[in-house]
Amino acid sequence: MTTTLYQEWIHDWDKKLQQQGCHVLLLQDNFSAHSPPDDLTNIHVENFAPNLTSHVQPNDAGIIHCFKVHYHGKFISHAIDRYDNDVPPALIYDINQLEAMCLADVAWQSIDTTMIRNCW
Repeated sequence: MTTTLYQEWIHDWDKKLQQQGCHVLLLQDNFSAHSPPDDLTNIHVENFAPNLTSHVQPNDAGIIHCFKVHYHGKFISHAIDRYDNDVPPALIYDINQLEAMCLADVAWQSIDTTMIRNCW
């Protein structure tokens, strides 16, 4: 379904560009659903090589790294809390999706806006 949405979107954009007489080069990640149709006339699509995000978006690397550090810290604290509440050691790292999303939210809220500003 994602591929269909992507192809509909890029076809619509291609038609608008045809009407405007414009041609563009679209650089995109290599996500499998980003498969451009063969009949585009005004959009030339080039995919980045795998794992290239940190090279083409270096500012994101600092933000992503900071988020991961905060998330891992929250995750370990969660595991310690489970251990302290007599959860068997083999199960202290078990986490459901809602818990993971809540930890991600808390981790994101822990990131200072100054750090984000400094990455730009």
